[in-house]
Amino acid sequence: MARLSGPARSPETWAYVLLGAAALIALGNGLLLIVQAAGVGPESAAGWFVGAAGLALLALVALAVRQDRRFVAESVVTSIAQVIVAEEEAAGRDVEERFQTELPSLPPREIARVLLITGALVVAWIVLLPWIGFALATALFCTCYVIVVARRKWWVGVIAGVAIGGALALLFALVGVLVPAGALWYLLS
Repeated sequence: MARLSGPARSPETWAYVLLGAAALIALGNGLLLIVQAAGVGPESAAGWFVGAAGLALLALVALAVRQDRRFVAESVVTSIAQVIVAEEEAAGRDVEERFQTELPSLPPREIARVLLITGALVVAWIVLLPWIGFALATALFCTCYVIVVARRKWWVGVIAGVAIGGALALLFALVGVLVPAGALWYLLS
């Protein structure tokens, strides 16, 4: 029992569980869209996109869990940064002010706070998506995330949210992926 309770108290474990659940929901939703559209049309294309996004997220979660299970002490990025620092020091350059290969760990309370806020924002995004549309829901999600989690000024959050929401909506429109426009706009008009 102690072997299971240790990981259950770890914020990283809960992050993997939440991301894995989101990936499985997206994968199932994509498959459902494809089946309902009989594999043809724009609805089917949206299903393929959502399913592929879920599959990609599931693969990334599996790779992250695999890396943690193998007790790899350093990520690839940290290893590359350490090589760069060693080369800079060998060349006689001072790297203390320019490079930081290890970030200080966040306290467990802060990790839990970030996970809870992110989970709440994802749930709010899922609930708002069919009502206000993809672009606005994504812009609101990114704005709130930048302000509350990243702790930036409100105007930075608004600019980032509008830029990310608008850019993603434009990108999906350009490649022909249907995203929800929002039922609220049809009800108001």
